[in-house]
Amino acid sequence: MPVHNERPHIDDSISSILGQTFRDFELIVLENGSTDGSPERLAWWADRDPRIRVHRVDGRLGGAASSNAVVALATAPLIARMDADDISHPRRLQRQAEVLAQRSDVVLVTTLHSYLDSAGRTVRGRDAWPLLVGRAEMPFAGGCLMFRRSAYEQVGGYRKIWTWEDLDLCQRLSGVGRVLVLPQALYGVRFHSTSRTCSISDRTAVDAALARARDRATRTGDRPPAGAKDVAAGALFELAGMQLWAGERPASLRSLLAAARREPARRRAAYSIWAGWAAVSPASLRAALRLRARGRDFVARRWLDGEVAREWRFE
Repeated sequence: MPVHNERPHIDDSISSILGQTFRDFELIVLENGSTDGSPERLAWWADRDPRIRVHRVDGRLGGAASSNAVVALATAPLIARMDADDISHPRRLQRQAEVLAQRSDVVLVTTLHSYLDSAGRTVRGRDAWPLLVGRAEMPFAGGCLMFRRSAYEQVGGYRKIWTWEDLDLCQRLSGVGRVLVLPQALYGVRFHSTSRTCSISDRTAVDAALARARDRATRTGDRPPAGAKDVAAGALFELAGMQLWAGERPASLRSLLAAARREPARRRAAYSIWAGWAAVSPASLRAALRLRARGRDFVARRWLDGEVAREWRFE
């Protein structure tokens, strides 16, 4: 678990790991450059449970570098990621470890998730629809991965690829083995205004989307986008959506509307309606999206087999 200025959330995060039904683990925490009291709180936790090992480095390493550093400090053949502002369900590690123990061809097991606000309240439940239709790049969070160290080393670990190093790692792991997703929401992703994903600039979001699109085109042989304008609307819509779930009026709406002018008429209208609704009443938009997710999940549940992990294939 890499940590950088997560003092308000690390108690919930660490407590959720110490409360796992699977008990045979070490919790490796990499504290990198925090200035908000996180180091002192981590030391308090380490004094109370011998399974917690805290390592500190000066300065902020960034997403890919901190993830690689914390994996290098771990000693187990199975690695479970955890983000310092999220929460794991008590059965998360047990269920993931069971699947990896039973399936030697599987290199990565992950899980669906719910959305949490800054106070830890659930603001949107599970949405299993992507597992049924396969229409998402990554229908799970980067913080709830569990993978084999051998496969991770085979593909070279995390790479610095804008803000999407988790997706990049998962795609490369899928090239050396199978990726399975548990259909339960065994992880809670916290959206808040200071999180790395919600606080990036519009330009960074668009650049990241362009890099992902070009990488996907290279893998699939499709025609790559000509430039940032071809992916801008989708990237800004994604960013505004994360800001919305953080409980805010999205800051990227003006940029989204400007980018939407270059989209086909139907898509332009959809972006415009969404942005207008988010500007006028973000709370009611969240409520509508919550209801939509609940309805999609109800339909998907009729076709998914209980707790059986489902294979995910990347585009």
